[in-house]
Amino acid sequence: NVWFMEARQAPLITLTFVTAEGSGSDKPAKAGATSFMVDMLDEGAGQLDALALSDAFQLLATDYAGSAETDALTFSLNMLADKLEPSLALLSDILRKPTFPAPEFERRKAQRLASALTAEANLGRTASVVRKRVLFGQGYGAFGSAGVRDTLKAVTLEDLKARY
Repeated sequence: NVWFMEARQAPLITLTFVTAEGSGSDKPAKAGATSFMVDMLDEGAGQLDALALSDAFQLLATDYAGSAETDALTFSLNMLADKLEPSLALLSDILRKPTFPAPEFERRKAQRLASALTAEANLGRTASVVRKRVLFGQGYGAFGSAGVRDTLKAVTLEDLKARY
């Protein structure tokens, strides 16, 4: 489906691409792999590394975001209307030609593990994890999109490439 909504107040375009499958398809032992894969897409794509991609988006005044939810992956661009084509070219590289560089994987994995450790100290987050496990066991929806420390430790770079 394509929806078009026009507002003539400013020459801005927001594009959102949503898939029909999300992190709910992660294997229980590797919950968080899909979210991690989405996070890695802009760490290198086409001929550009993470810094070059970031610089290219900044030069275009374009904001890129990617996220994983249980039932969908969402990718979005917010851009100036006259920067549509070059912004779409960068998004195309991110979605079609990610490089999944090993050093960036290790860096992002360390960040995700640290974040998961911090989340364990958050009572609301811990309650959410327990509630989902009680309601869904090891089945669909039992794990949050980001995973937990034990499942993130098990995720490999090859898992992300296979999920892609």
